[in-house]
Amino acid sequence: MSTDTEDIFAEKLKPNEFVYSLKVWLTSASLGPVIFVLIDLGLISATAFVFMFLVMLCYGLLFSAPCFALLYVAVKLTNRLKYHPLIKKGVLVLAGIVLTVIPFYLYTVQHTEYRKYVDNGMIYCYLFATIAGIIGYKLHPIPDPPIEG
Repeated sequence: MSTDTEDIFAEKLKPNEFVYSLKVWLTSASLGPVIFVLIDLGLISATAFVFMFLVMLCYGLLFSAPCFALLYVAVKLTNRLKYHPLIKKGVLVLAGIVLTVIPFYLYTVQHTEYRKYVDNGMIYCYLFATIAGIIGYKLHPIPDPPIEG
């Protein structure tokens, strides 16, 4: 018979790969535009800031949706490894960098007029947000199965 404490403890140890991946993806898609607008455009009106943020957020979510699915797979596979959490985070940072860069370069190959946005630092804003999300959010490890004796 389980107690309330055991139930709470079991819930805290439950793997959270989907929620973790979703948080990282949404952080990148929402914090990246904020950083870019504040750095690249400087002091602009509140209306222009909101407009630029919403446009960049919509594009970011649209073009990075397949990368979210790949990030989820990477998190799921990495979380199964029996390594220290810092090593897992390192692997996920590398995967996050690759998955952040892919949409930019796939899009600019087809639309060379947008290449200036990759070259002016926009990609670094998204990379910073992705890495911050991967490092900052807690990934619960998969618990070892109980030993029955």
